[in-house]
Amino acid sequence: MAFAPGPCVPAQRTLRILQRGGGGAVNCREIFEALSEFIDEDLSDSTCSEIQVHLDHCRNCRIVVNTLRKTVTLYHSLPPKQMPGEVRTRLHRVINIESSRDQKGGG
Repeated sequence: MAFAPGPCVPAQRTLRILQRGGGGAVNCREIFEALSEFIDEDLSDSTCSEIQVHLDHCRNCRIVVNTLRKTVTLYHSLPPKQMPGEVRTRLHRVINIESSRDQKGGG
């Protein structure tokens, strides 16, 4: 599996947690906003610690996080599927069209 080069950067929606700089309790909404980055371990250690403290005390969030982790693990354990040739051809055609538009300033 190939990944985009460069460092992982937390998504904009987690900026509020990161700017807070610790010292405050993370709430359920913030857990959901940072869920992907938390599961992928793309957050700072201090932010992950804040989230973990919340998870230790919030059963509902803990269930959501554990369910997502299991889902990701199951997904990664599946054998890769080949994309049908016709779908690949159509996808490449659309990508080329969009790329041409972007280069011409139409995107």
